[in-house]
Amino acid sequence: MTVSDAKGGSQDIAITVVTTVKPSCSISNTSPVIDFGDLSKSGSVSVKIGLSCNSRFKFVFSSQNGGLALGISKPVRAPFLAKVPYTLSYNLDTSAGAVADLCYSDNMIDGTSACVSETPPNSSAISKSLTLGFHWESGEGVPLAGAYRDVLAFRVSPRL
Repeated sequence: MTVSDAKGGSQDIAITVVTTVKPSCSISNTSPVIDFGDLSKSGSVSVKIGLSCNSRFKFVFSSQNGGLALGISKPVRAPFLAKVPYTLSYNLDTSAGAVADLCYSDNMIDGTSACVSETPPNSSAISKSLTLGFHWESGEGVPLAGAYRDVLAFRVSPRL
């Protein structure tokens, strides 16, 4: 059809409008310090971390020391301990259901962490809280006196 063939000289065209929203995640409360208290007694403590992801995402926890470690380089003998392992539980509500699991500190050592999870396809977690629970047992050994520390890294990677 030519312009002269159109009724009343009008024409129609289709305009396609497109854009892309990149997947992204943000974390708030990024440097919580969690005091486990007396390691000679079993205990637990929890913390919430704000998380907002507009797409499916993968996350990994890794531990610097594989447990709460006393900053000494010499080995210790039984019944004393220079490292206290702990269990990490996590729970996160997403638009496609909850993601929850347990991880053990000795399995989360940097570079070899087995504590990896991915949210369901077509899910998001807009303005949600990731609840982390830490639990430790007094066990057989006695922690030596001193300051124990571990740095737990949380890495989140958005996916399409």
